[in-house]
Amino acid sequence: MKHSSPLVYSLRHPGKALWKLSRHLAGGVAKPRTVAESGLDQKTIALFCLEEQRKFNATCDNMYTFGGSLQRQRLENFARWSASRHPGDLVEIGAYRGETSRRLAQVAAETGRRLIVIDPWMTGGQDCDGTEYQQFLDNIAPYQQHVDVWRKSSQEPDVISEIKKRPLCFAFVDGLHTLKGAFSDTMAVAHTKGIITADDVRYNHDLAFAHNHAAAILGRRSIIDPNMREAYILPTAY
Repeated sequence: MKHSSPLVYSLRHPGKALWKLSRHLAGGVAKPRTVAESGLDQKTIALFCLEEQRKFNATCDNMYTFGGSLQRQRLENFARWSASRHPGDLVEIGAYRGETSRRLAQVAAETGRRLIVIDPWMTGGQDCDGTEYQQFLDNIAPYQQHVDVWRKSSQEPDVISEIKKRPLCFAFVDGLHTLKGAFSDTMAVAHTKGIITADDVRYNHDLAFAHNHAAAILGRRSIIDPNMREAYILPTAY
């Protein structure tokens, strides 16, 4: 359920709401912090580009683009940040047309890593009309030798197993936008040593819950800031 109050969500999804409440009562959901509350140093906080993001947000009246104008820059910033501190490759679950993939692939190329991209590109699926895969290939073309493309669903057991075998320094989760799907994807990349990010949590209750539930299980801090569309799980060192 997108952009609704907790009460409206509970009335429309009583089963999921009750399960979520049980997780909260059991202490299984991390309380997210804003960027200012994150405990990160000022140099790292600057990577969120919040000053510029606030200026865009002030003139934005679309809930889907609010907080997202500088998202790709932030993801590139934290992919580099993670690669500079931790071993392993980068992974992106849900690539769509590959506009973010291109930036992450460049980071992989420049840091001697690989980018794993996982997406079924299924026509008729989540916002997919059949042209996206070719657009993705065009976008990553300059860095394609540094990209491993897995054209499968991230929910398939063999895909999850393969993800868990790969050492990872950075992960971006933007796959199936359901509670179960988002939680599964986040836990599949739970061994990521650096930053784990998740898209669209600002306006989707299920994605935000999946993110915070995973953070609690991992014993890591969650960042959900009202200025940004995406959320972050910090490394255990922070």
